[in-house]
Amino acid sequence: MNKLSLEKLNRYQFIMKRLNDAIEQGFEIQAIAYEYALIEDRFNSILKYLDIQLKTNKVKDKINVIRQIENAMIKELLPESLLEQILSFINARNQIMHGLAMITLEPTFITSVAKQGRELIKKLNQYSIKIKKSVQKDKKIP
Repeated sequence: MNKLSLEKLNRYQFIMKRLNDAIEQGFEIQAIAYEYALIEDRFNSILKYLDIQLKTNKVKDKINVIRQIENAMIKELLPESLLEQILSFINARNQIMHGLAMITLEPTFITSVAKQGRELIKKLNQYSIKIKKSVQKDKKIP
């Protein structure tokens, strides 16, 4: 593993530890911020593996670009159901972050969003690794 990959792995592990600690200690909003950052990072990596460059930071835009790829292997490696779950998480995250000072949010809702995000990160990371391996092996995606 090269130095950059090792640094990224260490950073990912550090953030995952902080994310898990935040949930366990009741800092769900902090956990949700970590989750969104990791989701964004995973999509940046996926697009890099696919040799696609975007000038947007919005995860929704990245998902829309991935949806437009007409490649069966990508559709299999990054299933629509996962993309929908991520979009649902992002909508809930936006509701929490943008409504924090304006509306009363149920603590159970915030906790469930934080826990959902943690599971999505784990899944997305697994799919990202599969895509990276497939691209390295085939060198012809998308």
